[in-house]
Amino acid sequence: MHLIDDNGRPVALGRELGHGGEGAVYEVVGRPDRVAKIYTKAMAPDLADKLAAMAKMASDRLLRIAALPTNVLRHPSGSLAGFVMPKVAGHEPVFKVYNPKLRLKEFPTADWRFLIHVASNTARAFATVHAASLVVGDVNHGNLVVSQDATVRMIDCDSFQVTRQGKTWFCEVGVETHQPPEMQNRDSYRGIQRSANNDNFGLAVIIFQLLCVGRHPFSGIYLRKGDSPSIGAAS
Repeated sequence: MHLIDDNGRPVALGRELGHGGEGAVYEVVGRPDRVAKIYTKAMAPDLADKLAAMAKMASDRLLRIAALPTNVLRHPSGSLAGFVMPKVAGHEPVFKVYNPKLRLKEFPTADWRFLIHVASNTARAFATVHAASLVVGDVNHGNLVVSQDATVRMIDCDSFQVTRQGKTWFCEVGVETHQPPEMQNRDSYRGIQRSANNDNFGLAVIIFQLLCVGRHPFSGIYLRKGDSPSIGAAS
């Protein structure tokens, strides 16, 4: 696969590290600190502009806590191929921290102080993102990862809501368990303006789960007749 970055330089890919619904992640030859996400499905027409804007916003402070795009990758034809981002290694999804059984396996030395440390680092990470005019949008238990020293980083950042130079690119996805009431019961998030306060609802849910053995704050015992509502409906 022949790819070039936005500076016209060729970029060679190494072995595949993983894949998901949108694409696959590869090593970048000669850059052990970077990986490339290559899309395998059709993406929004203006995604390349969004990724380029994020790359320009990717300060050192942001890159320490979020795997933001640092360069856009294109096919020789000029069409979007994907992007380069920091490599995040040695981290596990946050649900492996707040789930007691998984925590015992993946973080065997973790104690109450460790959980408090993870919670505070998570709040700092969100504050750093918001200070840069970014909104996570799709807050969930899979795109926040934690290391053995309680360092927290965000992944799947290409879905963030981005505002730069008066233009906004929206986040069009969301997991209902971490969305606030005003974002529930929607057929689509397309064109929906989100705010830091929307994110803070999901942040509060994750902190609650970290400190309350993985329990969701809206997963109580249903006392009325009939089937209990989903967590999203209860929110």
